[in-house]
Amino acid sequence: GLGDVYKRQVKVSVDDRGRIVEISEDAILPDHIRSIVEDITFMPALVDGQAVASEVSFNLQDFFR
Repeated sequence: GLGDVYKRQVKVSVDDRGRIVEISEDAILPDHIRSIVEDITFMPALVDGQAVASEVSFNLQDFFR
């Protein structure tokens, strides 16, 4: 069902400013779900106090509880 769409693990690559570089997922996301991911604000990782490009994995379900 539609609820299963939100249970997917999504991996997002972000640059050193937190901008999305790539969204990858195990299955193809519907456009409306991809749009939600693109609207999420991401913060870059820090290494020795400096922002660096990084990847973050999360479950969409965590945003809709």
